[in-house]
Amino acid sequence: MNFDVHKIEKKLGIVFNNKDILKQAFSHSSFVVEKGLSSLSSNERLEFLGDAVLEIVVSDNLYKEYPKAEEGILTQWRSVIVNTNSLAEVFRKLGLSEYILLSKGEAMSGGQEKETILANMTEGLIGAIYLDLGFDKAYGFIKSFILKDKIELIEEFRVYNPKGGLQERVQGQGKGTPNYKMIKENGPDHEKNFEIGVYIDGKLIAFGSGNSKKNAEEDAARRALELMNKEQGTKNNGKI
Repeated sequence: MNFDVHKIEKKLGIVFNNKDILKQAFSHSSFVVEKGLSSLSSNERLEFLGDAVLEIVVSDNLYKEYPKAEEGILTQWRSVIVNTNSLAEVFRKLGLSEYILLSKGEAMSGGQEKETILANMTEGLIGAIYLDLGFDKAYGFIKSFILKDKIELIEEFRVYNPKGGLQERVQGQGKGTPNYKMIKENGPDHEKNFEIGVYIDGKLIAFGSGNSKKNAEEDAARRALELMNKEQGTKNNGKI
């Protein structure tokens, strides 16, 4: 067991009043079972609480900083910011993995590097901060270590989800929702090719093609975003 309260507090920049609650935040259920402790001693209840605090803080932040974004877009952004991989990376970057209390079996199977365990530890830690030090301290922790990367995460979302990115961009300009219409399809049933156009305010913006309607729509959205970025770049250059 490599648990060290003072080293953890130093990494976090936070001093806990109740050191036991910090230890609980790092106690995986496998450790609790192996030691014969009550199941209530694990971090699962703190994880439950931390998840709720995290959701309200991220929602509050996005709502205030993006007043023109509609509910669907805000929901997508929030899911990107608080997904398992993002939360696991937060815990990893803080250098806290070595302090997780695991059973011998879980530790031998690489539990300290499992995405789910690390993400749950992050939520448990947020729950502990909230209980011991209050909402403002929990908000500060989330803002410093989770929300600080939100711009990069949102941009990544746009790259891998072009339809969502285009919808967010268009709605932010007050132009409603992009519409996708079939232009044509050709080829045999087992080798279909679809061509789809994306329209904004009734105007055709770009074409896309693919071996399914979904892929064709994503291609159209990607091309539309590229055109919009080029137009924006031209306007910006003209102002310099």
